[in-house]
Amino acid sequence: SHMQQASNMQTNILIYSSLCLASGLMVLVRVRIVAGAGWRAARWAFESAVRALLFTTARYHDKNPLGRLLNRLSSDVNNVDDTVCWAFGSLLARGFSLLGMIIVTSVITKWLPILLLPVGLIYVSVCRYYLKSVRELQRLSSMSQSPLVQSFDAAKDGAPTMRVFDKQRFFLHQYHRR
Repeated sequence: SHMQQASNMQTNILIYSSLCLASGLMVLVRVRIVAGAGWRAARWAFESAVRALLFTTARYHDKNPLGRLLNRLSSDVNNVDDTVCWAFGSLLARGFSLLGMIIVTSVITKWLPILLLPVGLIYVSVCRYYLKSVRELQRLSSMSQSPLVQSFDAAKDGAPTMRVFDKQRFFLHQYHRR
């Protein structure tokens, strides 16, 4: 009996170690996939944005200040580089974890899938409402930052003129007021 317990313990340790190794390998594969996909997405987004800006009409550039364009471009590139890449990785990790939990719990509790359907529908509708609000808040935040960037760009371009007429303090006051 003592030999059988030792054999069972060795088998359990071997199984646990194999699961840990497999888990570590899956994390490594996930990180590799997310990093590669993030790099490709960032490159595609940047090239598309630059191409779109280069081939727009002169009227578009006259209508939209350079500060706003630069602010939007840098914000979009930053979002793809940082936020989207790691959010996608987190989504994969949480998604597989959730799937595993649902499968194990469904095997033990037979009525769980029936309960999950209405909860899932409610969750999706709340997420859609939340995403609309977040997009609008991000748009408002970008628009509120654009005047500062535009003001800084105009001050940089007009610095010699401001110095000639000794108006540096006036424009500095205007900048801080915004």
